Amino acid sequence: AMGEAAVKAAKAIDYVGAGTVEFLYDASGEFFFMEMNTRLQVEHPVTEMITGLDLVEWQLMVASGDSLPLTQDAVTVNGHAFEARIYAEDPANDFLPSTGTIRHLRTPAVNAGVRIDTGVEQGDEISSFYDPMIAKLIVWDTDRDRALLKLQRALKQYRVTGLHTNIEFLHRLASHPAFMRMDLTTEFIQQYEQSLFPESTQDLNWVRTEAAVFDVLQRQTQINTNNSPWNRADALRLNEAAVHVVEFSDGEELNHVELEQTDNGFSVTIGEERFAIQASIRDDQLNVVVNGHRYQRYIATCDDTLTVFTEQGPVTLHRHKVADTLVDDNAGGGLVAPMNGTITDVLVSKGDHVEKDQALVIMEAMKMEYTIKAHCAGEVTDVFFASGDLVSDGDELVAIAEKE
Repeated sequence: AMGEAAVKAAKAIDYVGAGTVEFLYDASGEFFFMEMNTRLQVEHPVTEMITGLDLVEWQLMVASGDSLPLTQDAVTVNGHAFEARIYAEDPANDFLPSTGTIRHLRTPAVNAGVRIDTGVEQGDEISSFYDPMIAKLIVWDTDRDRALLKLQRALKQYRVTGLHTNIEFLHRLASHPAFMRMDLTTEFIQQYEQSLFPESTQDLNWVRTEAAVFDVLQRQTQINTNNSPWNRADALRLNEAAVHVVEFSDGEELNHVELEQTDNGFSVTIGEERFAIQASIRDDQLNVVVNGHRYQRYIATCDDTLTVFTEQGPVTLHRHKVADTLVDDNAGGGLVAPMNGTITDVLVSKGDHVEKDQALVIMEAMKMEYTIKAHCAGEVTDVFFASGDLVSDGDELVAIAEKE
């Protein structure tokens, strides 16, 4: 009936071309004419997915004076499709548009059941002069339940940083029990506001730990040359203990994570609990085993910013400083350079008494600053380099006689 009414409306004005007629449908089953747009609507991919037709091609055919290749009776509908509009907007701030540069962009894999219509790429700027829609994500499957699960998975795989988006909100909406059982009204968002905009229960200490592990592994991969200390034989690494201190801010507060490198990975203490972490990275994916529990986390990096994509949404951290301390037991208690670099400052002299974790030498490598700290309290017995000197990975920098 609705389709017939749309055709009658077009015929009444002798309209020829693509057009979209909108109706208002109420709970009693009645519908009422609202308006007609003389073009395809933004939702037209849904129709294309369930019919297998290319409506844009048809629109051009009609504009060229050609006839449509099919009649209405020949059009069949198969399966169910959803479209989610990916917007640069902040749902937590009344859905106000968000501007900025797309610093990281990862999209779900496109296939017969997943389609993405977009015109933006990583590095593009979203300005205030145009509509803030970044993309349309369209999914199809044989029925509504399957299509909805596919939409939920695809939204989880859609990752954007550099500005606010509605991706997490769309995922919460698509995963909401009321939406899944089709209990839908125009007041849906207001009705379920508390669950659609939940208070964060994020364990930021653990998020920072994940970011620190990813950051250290990423830097170790970048310097993984044949003569790098990180690439030495296991027998030599057994004589070395590395401590990595990564400093983050997630607002005004400054926090640091201290990772102790072990034979199998890392060890970290959060509160009164100690965690053994095994981890590896592949592109932006962190694979983690923590006290026997295995999971994956995606982390996007850009300059000194890391965005951790958690179950509750993305958390952006700003890295302030990385300090690596590598102690070589074979060097008589000396501290060695973690990689090739330049000494920028020597903070101690021979004969100085130092405390554990006191800063001794500052060096620069790969545009990062590293603070070499004392691994124990004691007396400085030798300083091997001066400010401005070039050092190679594994070079002994300072020798300390441990206090008895």
